[in-house]
Order: sequence, then structure tokens, then C-alpha cells
Amino acid sequence: MLSADDRRWLADGLRLGGLLGEPWLEIERELCLHGIIDRAGGVRLGCPCAQRVDAWRAWTASEPLAPGELPEAWRRALEGSAERAAEALFRAGYFGPFGIDAYSWRTARGGLELNPLGELNARFTMGFSAGMARGR
Repeated sequence: MLSADDRRWLADGLRLGGLLGEPWLEIERELCLHGIIDRAGGVRLGCPCAQRVDAWRAWTASEPLAPGELPEAWRRALEGSAERAAEALFRAGYFGPFGIDAYSWRTARGGLELNPLGELNARFTMGFSAGMARGR
């Protein structure tokens, strides 16, 4: 039975453009990439990080990936997602720190795929200092 809050959330989601239902995925690795948007719209990205999570998938730490640890195509996909996110944030009037979360997941046939943008955070995140440590 849906509560009044559940019904309101569903109605608001549909009114605002729709809802997204995603299948359960076997997530292999959680990733993130952080950046800073300056007042003129310039973007400086950090390095991709792996996110450690506990048994309930709650974040516990972010650790920079070693050069070459991430497939080159995945690194480019992460950077492309971060750059598009930064552009959209700047167009909306935002500047400052941001981060994107991504993940790799196991397909039904056993292959690995990348979702290069699972979440966008327009703020300092828990892993921001790890992701932006190089180059500071």
C-alpha cells in the first residue's frame, strides 16, 4: 500500500517529466571524478578514483586510481561525462566544486560495462580531496 507521501512523490515525478526505473545490476566497482568550475566557466578535473563501499553500498573511502588502472575508453567516458556535467552546471549559474559518480557492472553474459554518470553532486563530496589531490 502506497503512503500519501509515496503517491505525492510519484505524481510530482510524472508532472516534472517522468520517472526512471532501473534494473538491479551486479555492480563491480564504483568510481568517481571530481572537478572545479571557475567563475568564467573553466573546468579543472581531478583524477578518477575508486570508491570503497560497505556491505550496504554506503561510501567508506575514495582512492585515486593509478595511471593505467582504468581502461582508456572508460577514462575518456568519465572525463566526457564530467565535462558535460560541468557545462550544464555552469549554464545553470553554478560555479565551484562538483563530482560525478559512475560504476561498472556485470552483464547477464558476464561482460563488464560502464555507466559513466550515475550521479552528479554540485558540492564538495566526501571523496573530493582524494580526487583533487594531484595537481594541488
